[in-house]
Amino acid sequence: MSAQTVDQAIHEVKAHFAINGISKDRKNTEQRYNFRGIDDVLNALSEALVAHRLNILPRIKHKQTFEAGKTRNGASIYRTVVEAEYDLISVDDGSMRTVAAMGEAADSADKSGNKAMSNAYKYAMIQTFCIPTEGVLDEADYDHPEGDRNGGERREPERGRSNEAPQNGPTDAQLADFVEGAITDLKQFGVPDARELESYLADANFQRRANTVRERNPKLFQNLDHAIGMAKAAVDDVPF
Repeated sequence: MSAQTVDQAIHEVKAHFAINGISKDRKNTEQRYNFRGIDDVLNALSEALVAHRLNILPRIKHKQTFEAGKTRNGASIYRTVVEAEYDLISVDDGSMRTVAAMGEAADSADKSGNKAMSNAYKYAMIQTFCIPTEGVLDEADYDHPEGDRNGGERREPERGRSNEAPQNGPTDAQLADFVEGAITDLKQFGVPDARELESYLADANFQRRANTVRERNPKLFQNLDHAIGMAKAAVDDVPF
């Protein structure tokens, strides 16, 4: 096999994933969506990078951690944002390309930095190698940063590819599952939770899915909108 440049190696890895992809076999059980995790990307990439003689070396250019709110139990939720760069280097001739990515994550323990780095790497690799998948939503972790809102332990991911998710967006059943899960979450908020409710509703992923429901199924969105109003009244201690 003749020596290849870094651009040739990147192309070969892209060709590999054009055929194989990385499917969304994991499920966020709190916010009801399928995703592919960092382990899925690492496991799939490992063989392809070795086969095509491509090294990837990371570095963190900037990191910021700040308190983003409180859990229901009063513990602090910390959010970390990292700016990362990855050198892609051909083993054959040493030629190199550098790609950059942002990563952001929240956690109520000490894992927000680790999660943010995982996010940055995962999306850098997905975008660099144009890795295809099924479905429409990609997220970093199984759980809400404070765990199960119903008071249980963080749950293990549910394995198994969904046959319902088309490539152009979530199915009606997936939208209904999201609304059902969100309504269950919203019923848990009470008087002490005003900041937490505000953070929940402002979450970019929640807003994106809610907007999809509003566009695709206005009647279903009315149920969600009503639950939001009830939750806001509950935290304000206002009779609805």
